[in-house]
Amino acid sequence: MARNRIIYNVQGLFVSPYSGEQNPTTDYYLSGYQILKRIEKVQNFNYGIDNNRINLEGFASKKNIFRGLASQPTVNFTFSYTPDGFTNENRLNFDTANFLSSIQAPMFSGLCQDNSIVDKKDFYLVINNNDNDLLGNYPLTDYFINPNGVNDVIDPNSPNYSLLYFQNSYLTKYSFSVNLGEVPSVEQTYIADNIIFYISGSGVNYTTLNVQSGNQNIENTKLIIPKNINPSDLSGQNILLPGDASVTFYRNPSHYSTNIISSIPENYTAGGLITKVGNTFTKNLTDGYDAQVYSSIGYSNNMYVEGSVNSSLKLALFGLSTNPTINVSYENINYAWFVGAGGGIRIYENGIDILGLLGLYTPANKFRIEYDGITVTYFLDGVAMRSVNVPIPNATYYFNSSLANIGASISVNYGTFNNIQYYNDTIQSLDYSLSFDRQNLRSLNYKFPQGRNINFPVNCDLNMSFITEENFNGSFFDTLNRDDDYNIVVDFNNCRNGVFPSKFIFSGARFNNINYNSSIGTNKTANLSFNFDIDPDFGNRGVFASGNVLYAQSTNNPLLGTESAVNYELSASQITLIPENFTAGGLITKVGNTFTKNLTDAYDAQVYSSIGYNTNMYMDATINSSLKLALFGLSTNPTINTSFENINYAWAAMPGGGLRIYENGIDLGIVYVIYTPSNKPRIEYDGTTVTYFLDGVPVRSVKVPIPNQTYYFDSALYNIGASISVNYGVGYNLSWRTQNVPLQY
Repeated sequence: MARNRIIYNVQGLFVSPYSGEQNPTTDYYLSGYQILKRIEKVQNFNYGIDNNRINLEGFASKKNIFRGLASQPTVNFTFSYTPDGFTNENRLNFDTANFLSSIQAPMFSGLCQDNSIVDKKDFYLVINNNDNDLLGNYPLTDYFINPNGVNDVIDPNSPNYSLLYFQNSYLTKYSFSVNLGEVPSVEQTYIADNIIFYISGSGVNYTTLNVQSGNQNIENTKLIIPKNINPSDLSGQNILLPGDASVTFYRNPSHYSTNIISSIPENYTAGGLITKVGNTFTKNLTDGYDAQVYSSIGYSNNMYVEGSVNSSLKLALFGLSTNPTINVSYENINYAWFVGAGGGIRIYENGIDILGLLGLYTPANKFRIEYDGITVTYFLDGVAMRSVNVPIPNATYYFNSSLANIGASISVNYGTFNNIQYYNDTIQSLDYSLSFDRQNLRSLNYKFPQGRNINFPVNCDLNMSFITEENFNGSFFDTLNRDDDYNIVVDFNNCRNGVFPSKFIFSGARFNNINYNSSIGTNKTANLSFNFDIDPDFGNRGVFASGNVLYAQSTNNPLLGTESAVNYELSASQITLIPENFTAGGLITKVGNTFTKNLTDAYDAQVYSSIGYNTNMYMDATINSSLKLALFGLSTNPTINTSFENINYAWAAMPGGGLRIYENGIDLGIVYVIYTPSNKPRIEYDGTTVTYFLDGVPVRSVKVPIPNQTYYFDSALYNIGASISVNYGVGYNLSWRTQNVPLQY
């Protein structure tokens, strides 16, 4: 009987890959199909359809002379989910992988480009047509990652699902919130051009909307709802607890002229090696570390040095030094920006290259270093690139530089600022939201918008609360008068059990207000509000994000890959072998990896391997013969005899067509399927557990009596004509892990 209500456990949300995301060079590719990407831990999904109706009145009539639609209906939907790092954002193609590159891209940079292939998305709400849970629990295998056919990856219950297809969906709002003792939440809102309903999730062709005619274009690809890989080792806490998060403020030096003191270094090497015009210093006469510019005035906190390099392909360094008079070498600069003769930008500390190449120099680059008495922070074009604590707090530092090549030229100044210094209080709550207002690109001869471009700038509100003792020192009104930009780093990497570690940098944030609350019996709290904007022409402002993203990890290979489509990448098994031993005398014939029984009906012939494994072993086969008795599986000693009783864990194809499991000669009593040659039975052994798979679905797991005991491939062919095509080997020990790589700043 059909279900008369829809409840949360029967629904799931998926997004389709963008054009070209799945291709023959990537995992999760199957020619002629689109493999959908699952959105994890969805909490709710709401949608509605709106008509833009016109009611036209006219003289001589009390009723409307026209009641009709001014345009096609619009579809709006909102969903929320509980985040674990940025797995969902990664699958939605937001930029959360900037820690893998020296170029840091804002989280929403892909959406902000006109005609971006990642801005327009297709979502699918999958509904199970009975009351059973939508989620299964399928293993992560190389067949799933690199499928040979549909059955390797498709959810076998897909024919029982219904689909709601939200076509041409554009993000209009993204919000994130987390509060102490509560589950974090992300909410996204989209506007879509169209909605389509399918009564089955199997055999559905991917369609695109012709925005001019309003017709559906049926593509030559079909949709696949993938099996759910349900990693049990990611079931840890997902609640923010005390001490789990911290926030740090860095002043973003966008307004250089507002510093209270701005000085030009007064000392430079004489003898014509350095010439000075205003605040510009140029190297002459020789190539070598024999000339410097430095200051006699130093500061123990709130110090900055800033400058630009005017010369192309000339080696120059400038920064902070505790004693610039020791020598003129770059090794005497404790914290330095470095522009090399090859044009590379680097950070040097005490003569050592710290981060490697950070980019290539242009005359527009603005270099800055700030020192607050405890921490030195490097800024490149207003973006904090690195922070490091000094060995002696409040030590005095001076401006220093080293110019090596003839023609090397820097324009520099240094000084001190009366800056508000925020303390690193423990965060209690955080929320931010961005609204992407869009302009519909309409035309008289188009039924649907040709696009929905974002109206810039995109403004964002950031709110935080803390339990506080003191939140700042310094002159508050001086800070307000300067109206500085801040880089605010919110770090959740202290969370336990590897769940929800993530880091945000809100770059270019400006202070709105601060409110203190204190009352009897409660802690004093401070609520801070900031505002920042996103502009695609200024990539150093906005939200930068890094954190946990699921991937498949192997004990043999530390990192097989990062996500490309449905779940996570897995290379093919390391070793794939064909059993080298089979019964002689013509009882078994071999062609490639196919073995066929001849001459007699009896348990007098086998195929087995001489190579065994004590972990990460697999074997799979195709049984080519119909109604012939054949078994294959694992044996601790296949040379004892040729009987099926010597196979410890075996798939058995019976003369009646049933596929069963035998263990040590005992039938477990279940017919799993009436066998056809398209079925793919498989066995895996991880050192402690043997797992049987049928067509990619696990059907039984059993612990071995002796962990890490060596097992071999073994088989028993009974009937004349019984035939199996087999291979075995060792593969990666696959498990779900998380990657936590902090964003560099």
